[in-house]
Amino acid sequence: MQRTRQAVRVSKPSWWKTACAVCALCATATGATASGPTDGDKARTSTTALSGLPAEARPGILSALSRDLRISQLAELTASDGSTGDDLAWSVSVNGNTIAVGTPNASIGSNSAQGAVYVFVKPAGGWTNMTQTAKLTASDGAAGDQLGWSVSISGNTVVAGAPNATVGGNQHQGAAYVFVEPSGGWVDMTQTAKLTASDGASQDSLGFSVSISNITVLAGAPGADSLLGAAYVFVKPLGGWANISQQAKLTASDSKSGGKLGWSVSVSGVTAVAGAILDGPGQAGAIYVFVKPSNGWHSTTQTAQLDASDGMPDEQLGYSVAINGSTVVAGAPYDTTSGPPGSEQGAAYVFVEPSQGWTAGNQTAKLTAADGQVGDQLGRSVSLSGTVLSAGAWRANNLQGAAYLYLKPPGGWQNTSVFNTELSASDGSSGDVFAASMAAGNNVSVAGAPGHLGVGAAYVFGP
Repeated sequence: MQRTRQAVRVSKPSWWKTACAVCALCATATGATASGPTDGDKARTSTTALSGLPAEARPGILSALSRDLRISQLAELTASDGSTGDDLAWSVSVNGNTIAVGTPNASIGSNSAQGAVYVFVKPAGGWTNMTQTAKLTASDGAAGDQLGWSVSISGNTVVAGAPNATVGGNQHQGAAYVFVEPSGGWVDMTQTAKLTASDGASQDSLGFSVSISNITVLAGAPGADSLLGAAYVFVKPLGGWANISQQAKLTASDSKSGGKLGWSVSVSGVTAVAGAILDGPGQAGAIYVFVKPSNGWHSTTQTAQLDASDGMPDEQLGYSVAINGSTVVAGAPYDTTSGPPGSEQGAAYVFVEPSQGWTAGNQTAKLTAADGQVGDQLGRSVSLSGTVLSAGAWRANNLQGAAYLYLKPPGGWQNTSVFNTELSASDGSSGDVFAASMAAGNNVSVAGAPGHLGVGAAYVFGP
């Protein structure tokens, strides 16, 4: 059941109406919370003692075994000035001891839904319930920009997307804003730089997704080029971040009309990945991998296209995406898994780079939840840190939401429905949409619950 919320106060790009099978979730930013188990180990799930048990009995037993692992909620992060309908934690990112939380519907002054990013720095005594260390806003922000729709942090730099920003008179062209931490630490501030596309147009929605790795920012524009979509690469100038346009525009050589490349993006080192939720075989969604050329980033098409071997129309592979080293994970929240067409139980797909480098191919493994239900939408969010993969099912448990953690087995990723940990919020309730966003790093997992108490919250989990 969808809860009643304050209506979104801004106009949306026209293409958002057909962005997904449940567009109301994007159009009105509905929410949920979480419920579930704890952190687990794959070695335990493959013990020979279980081999003689009926196959249908194993998932429940393994899930129960995983619950004694020592992972728990460490903190609940909220905004000191939060208001109903803000959608705090619509996006989250973590790096080191710092967590950035996007709040796209926050009002700034009289500008409704201008948006903001809240920064939380880990106290000396460890993570604890707290309000923000700093609030980041755009100096030129306007009503409806929705800064914080996406967010990413690397080192001392936060990048946030404002996909509805008007640029040069073009409504919903979108922009990405860069914030660099001052020498004295994070404080309330406006942007260091604003990133825009030199060929931007109305409805492009640049900043719908963002990712930063060291000096490289990747920003998705799923509405670009009549919904073909694109991802834009911005590289930090030698003198530091400044207002600039892209160094490269990344597109798909086989892009289909309405594919929406750039719905999700992630960058790590020399490799960028972008999801195109209505591209690929049968419009099942696809992932495009771009490897930085030896002479630097320049406009190019993909190095490889990654598809689901069992993909079905409208399953939206690439709704979320993350890369870590040689591994890519992509969410397909409308995957039918074991239910009838349209059941939307969801799944996460893992792709591992071949020894010869990225080439077109299918998944290494498909991850589902043994206790998954129709409509859970596992894969709405994903994150990857080392050998731990996190996937959010924001509509699980009557829109309370849940986050599932999977540990890479010693022999490598493989198909499984057995998760190692299921995370939930200690004060979660229906409508929280917990795990609408996920991030992991520095031995913690962060889950966003933008519907919590109508305002939103981010939760930190760790040992």
